[in-house]
Amino acid sequence: MPLSLDRAGVEELYRAHGGVVLRRARMLLGNEADAQEALQEVFAGLLRAPGEIRDPAAVIAWLYRATTHLCLNVLRGRRTSGRLLERHLRALPAAAPSRADALA
Repeated sequence: MPLSLDRAGVEELYRAHGGVVLRRARMLLGNEADAQEALQEVFAGLLRAPGEIRDPAAVIAWLYRATTHLCLNVLRGRRTSGRLLERHLRALPAAAPSRADALA
């Protein structure tokens, strides 16, 4: 039976288990700001879809898994963005030297 969570239930989970989520996100992302954002997103996801946790006894496992998936998606997105930017920059024609460079 899925765990039925209202806003107060999600807040209670946040207070009880937010530290677990934050530590996992920090470990994966290596950045406090991104970890804080992941923490917020995991619990916001529960507010949007409170029936996601199917087994009330496995709340921490669900939070850990959700955090891992979210962080891996963030890391994949960074890698993809970096490749797209690099490809775009290679496609640009070589820029003429700026006036300051020409004067130097």
